[in-house]
Amino acid sequence: MCFRWAALLLTRVVSRPAPNRMCLDLGYKAVASDPKGDRLLLLDLPNAKFVLQNEEHLLVETEEASRYQPGDELLACPTHICPTCALHKEAYVVESGRLTARWAVVARDRWLEV
Repeated sequence: MCFRWAALLLTRVVSRPAPNRMCLDLGYKAVASDPKGDRLLLLDLPNAKFVLQNEEHLLVETEEASRYQPGDELLACPTHICPTCALHKEAYVVESGRLTARWAVVARDRWLEV
């Protein structure tokens, strides 16, 4: 049985600090910090090694870094989608390559009353 990705994150190359490294705008604020280890799969770079992640950025190492320039876009599939969803205000629904809807992520604006 073949499955399609149910949720993807759009990320952009911020810089290329070394010939085999790229900095992406895919930090903890964009993808959940759990589980330990690889938190996502870069679809076009499945063999990329994750070097460092902080709040705003993800540093990856790949021999294919020279193919990318700052501003280039990549798609990433998070390995744990539940907490990642609440990090975003909206989810964009894409069908057959077209944007068909925007869904509010209600869990993002939750609050407790005491």
